[in-house]
Amino acid sequence: TAYGPQQIASEALLVRGLNAPTPPRSDLTVVSSNVAVQGTILLITGQMRNDGATSASNVQVVASLYDGANQIVNAATSGTSTLAAGATGPFSITFPANWQGYTTIDLQVQGS
Repeated sequence: TAYGPQQIASEALLVRGLNAPTPPRSDLTVVSSNVAVQGTILLITGQMRNDGATSASNVQVVASLYDGANQIVNAATSGTSTLAAGATGPFSITFPANWQGYTTIDLQVQGS
């Protein structure tokens, strides 16, 4: 049976959200990066740094690949780590497939 606006007496929409306990950190940065193709794999490696005054946990780098029309091709993340205040650490992101055709890479560091 099809239902249209005439059959709906009333409708309600309930939206619930969760407040994040702390805002995302803006003091985590990518210091350097290198892109290499190894066979059929795209490998992005580099260094990330905690410019903050406190230790950062669950730190990971998110790599987003975009094509020439600025459309997302693929995205992946590094493993997570902890970075002490002022510390620098390595990251590695692997794209085993579906990376061909990208023209731009955006790297962002996330953590808490």
